[in-house]
Amino acid sequence: MAHQGLHADLEGADVSFVGSLYISAYSAGLANQPPSFAGRLQPYEIYVPDAPAPKRGDGLMVNPHATGGNHNSYSGGQPNWQRQVGDRETPYISVTPNARGTTYWYYGQAGAEVFEIWADVAHRYRLDPDRAVIGGLSMGGYATWKLAGQFPDLFAATPAIVSCPSSGAVYREGGPVPGGDASLARLLAPSFRNVPQLLWAGTQDTVCSYWAQVEYMNKLDAMGYRYDFYSFPVGHAFPLGNEFQPMVDWMGDRRVVRDPVHVTYVLNGMMNEPAVGLNADHAYWVSGLKLRDEAANTRTGTIDVFSHGFGQGDPAATPTRSESGELQGAIGPVSYTRQSKDWEAAPRIPARNRLDISATNISELVVNVKRARVRCDAALNVTSDGPITITLDGCGKKGRHTFNGDR
Repeated sequence: MAHQGLHADLEGADVSFVGSLYISAYSAGLANQPPSFAGRLQPYEIYVPDAPAPKRGDGLMVNPHATGGNHNSYSGGQPNWQRQVGDRETPYISVTPNARGTTYWYYGQAGAEVFEIWADVAHRYRLDPDRAVIGGLSMGGYATWKLAGQFPDLFAATPAIVSCPSSGAVYREGGPVPGGDASLARLLAPSFRNVPQLLWAGTQDTVCSYWAQVEYMNKLDAMGYRYDFYSFPVGHAFPLGNEFQPMVDWMGDRRVVRDPVHVTYVLNGMMNEPAVGLNADHAYWVSGLKLRDEAANTRTGTIDVFSHGFGQGDPAATPTRSESGELQGAIGPVSYTRQSKDWEAAPRIPARNRLDISATNISELVVNVKRARVRCDAALNVTSDGPITITLDGCGKKGRHTFNGDR
C-alpha cells in the first residue's frame, strides 16, 4: 500500500511494508558537502504488523541497512526479518532509515536520521518504549554497535548479523583500521553492561572481518557481559538466508533497562556529535561527561559507577558456554558453533548511601541522585587517573565535589 500523504494516519490499516517520508530538521550537507540525499524531506521504510497493537503499544526494531543499500534493502531482499519480528506474540514495528545515502556509516545526519524517524513513527503509532531493539547487517551491524553503544539506555537488546568492526570494510589483522582507530566498535563494548547482544557471523567473512568480530565478542566475554555468538560456515551473507526465527526467539521479552544498579559508559569524542543531535555524553542516571584529554588516542574516556542505594549487587556471570549444532535455514539446515554467556540472579546486598566511581580520562560527570537511589550526602568512593569534578544533580553547592585523582 502506498503512503497516502506525508501526514497520513495509517494506524490500524493493513499496510505491511510501506515507503514513508518525514521532515528532517537538517537540510545542510555532511562536512559541508551535500549527501546523496540532501534536503529535509527524507524517505524510510516501515513494516507495520497486521495484528492490533498491545495495550502498551508495539515494540520497535531499528533495522539499519548495509553499505551500498538503502531503506528498501531488507523489504526487497530479506523481508522475513521484519515480518517474523512483526508476527511475534508481542509484535514489533520495524523501520529502515535511508541514512542520507548508501555509505555514511551512521555518522552526522545519517545517524541523526535514525532518531528522527523513531520520533516520526512514535507520532503516528503507539509504541512501547520499553521494547526497542536495534539490529542490522554489515554496515547496519556497525550501526547497531555504534548507536546502541552511544545510547544504551534506549535499547533492550541488539540482534545483529556480520557486523563491521569499524566504519569501513576489509579490516586486516595487524593493519590500519578502516575509518580510523576511534571508529572501532569494540571501544564502546563496555557500554553494553545492561544490553545483551546476539551476533550471527560467517567464518569466511573477509568484508567485515570475522577475526575482528571474534575479538569483539571475546571482549564481552572477558567483561562478564551477556552475549550469544553464532558462527556459520558462510561468508559475508545472511547465514540462514531469508529465515530469522531463531533470532526472533532470542529477543524474547527483553526490555530496556532504565535505572540499573551499575552503569559503565564510554564517551567517544569522535562519535559524539551534538551539532546534529547525537549528544552521546550520558547514559541512564549519569550525564554531563567530558573528556579530560581530547587529544588522547581514540579520544575516549570511560566512567563506571556502582550505586549501593538499590540494595542489589552485580549478578555473577555464568561460565562461558560452547556448543555446536544446526539451525533450519530458508533452504535447509545450516551448521553452527556457538559461544555464549549469561547472568545469574543478582544478589541482595545492604542498601547504603554510597557510590563507587571509577573514571579514565573523564574530567566531569553528573549523577542523578534520585534515579541512582542515593541522597545528596552520599559517600563517594572515587578512583580516577586524573582530576575529576562530580556533581550530584539537584544538591546545590554541597553536591559538587572535586577529586585530584589517585592513579
